[in-house]
Amino acid sequence: MENVSCWAITIVKVRTARGPATPGAGRMTLNGKPVDASDAGALSFFFALHYGIFTLVHGVFAFVMAFLAGGDLHPGMWLLAGLTLALSHVGSLWINWYDGGERWRVSATTAMWQPYPRMLVLHVAIILGFGLVLRWVGSA
Repeated sequence: MENVSCWAITIVKVRTARGPATPGAGRMTLNGKPVDASDAGALSFFFALHYGIFTLVHGVFAFVMAFLAGGDLHPGMWLLAGLTLALSHVGSLWINWYDGGERWRVSATTAMWQPYPRMLVLHVAIILGFGLVLRWVGSA
């Protein structure tokens, strides 16, 4: 659920970032024409698709692990947790991004890449956790 919040907030950040372009932006070409790498629309679309696919797959694996381990899968519980996390992320967006002026210092490209380190850690944790749950269920 936190990944969904992070996904939505990052799309907003990429679309509203007003910081200076990162070095080397705009040097790519497509059919001989320069491509502006800081194009917020294209970056937010790429991010939404790429990060969204990882979020979907991680969510499926997390629910399967919870089911196999006998966890509580009542929708009210995870929706409440998701709402709480979403409110936290929206509050942070408002306080830091808009009121704190962070959006004037961060480029759209930088905003797009910011959540990927946490995705990498989550990816490793899901793989290791799934392996441990399968081993635990197999030995029971």
